[in-house]
Amino acid sequence: MKTRLVLCIVVCAMIAAPALVGGTDMEQHSRNACKMGGAWFGGNVFGPWTSVIVENSHQNGTVVTDWGGGTGSWFGICPGSVEISNGLGVWERTGPRSFNFTGISFSIDADDNVVCIWKNSGWGELDPGCESGWLNATLEFFAPDANPFEDEPYATLPPGEDNLFVVMTVDPPAE
Repeated sequence: MKTRLVLCIVVCAMIAAPALVGGTDMEQHSRNACKMGGAWFGGNVFGPWTSVIVENSHQNGTVVTDWGGGTGSWFGICPGSVEISNGLGVWERTGPRSFNFTGISFSIDADDNVVCIWKNSGWGELDPGCESGWLNATLEFFAPDANPFEDEPYATLPPGEDNLFVVMTVDPPAE
């Protein structure tokens, strides 16, 4: 009788284990996955940027990016632009240390009108320590009245060199 009870408990535990640990490869790797949430600093040939990443879940979340200034004219692709809006976007995990992202920003003229919409879609991968990584993206440009998720872009900048980014940390106050 004791043997049957122990055997029943073991079998039930084996059946329940996948539901408790996670049934997919991604869920099973979640204990070893990098946390995405936080503030990140990076740069590219166009200048520095900062992003705040929010984890809505372990699998995805939202991103707000400050592009660090610039006119947003993109070498004449967005004529008349004098500033860049913050970027708003989303990300989704593709592996324990990797993710894809898409963000939307606007080039704005002197009268605060949108002169073009730009969508950056790309990938990122964190280094094993989860405190830095590399990313890259394609930049697509759309008319101000276009839908960047349905319409064709009128110009595209392909990915360039991969860009380093690092997690921001709290430094001790200067004495």
